[in-house]
Amino acid sequence: PWRTDIRDATELARRRLDSSSLRRDSAFEESSRKRLLGPNGEGLAAAVFKLKGQKSRPGPEFQAVLSALQEVYPRIDNVLTERSHAGRLYLLFKEQGISEPLGQDNVSDGVLHALALLLSLEGGLGGKGPLAIEEPENAIHPWSLRAMIRRAQKKDPVRQLLITTHSETLVNAVEDPANLYVVENAGSHGTTVTRATDRESALKSILS
Repeated sequence: PWRTDIRDATELARRRLDSSSLRRDSAFEESSRKRLLGPNGEGLAAAVFKLKGQKSRPGPEFQAVLSALQEVYPRIDNVLTERSHAGRLYLLFKEQGISEPLGQDNVSDGVLHALALLLSLEGGLGGKGPLAIEEPENAIHPWSLRAMIRRAQKKDPVRQLLITTHSETLVNAVEDPANLYVVENAGSHGTTVTRATDRESALKSILS
């Protein structure tokens, strides 16, 4: 129904990824829910299972996520899900030069953070509305972060992203200066938000 479409297109999805949440295994039942990835990254294994499906060849949505992940972590051949005897889902990562897949406890925080971000940016698991991400630079190599942000800006249509950051790398990756805002604590006036282009003469001192 059109009301559902409007709700999905305007609902704000939030992400503040936490490494311990990303490393938790998932209940198998979570893989049947529409909203899988929690605000801190919980349910990561279930989100991969849902997007990848159970076919021998994954669909284009998961392939887009995997290709984007390989762009920033070239050694990763595949991301797999495994179901334990207790009915829990966990992740396995197939890496070049290593015969056995690595469990989610044996890969870097950066790989997990990047996978969770890309599931939202590429796989559509963050909903259709605006996506708010707090400090996406956490645990991710600056080069990898830059590549993912630039890729997100080239998507058609471009997803509306609201990002809070202190990262110079991320700010420099924004291609259109009109998309940057300066958020400041103005004392008794509270928090102020202004376009960076409106503060061009003061930007050097603000950034320093």
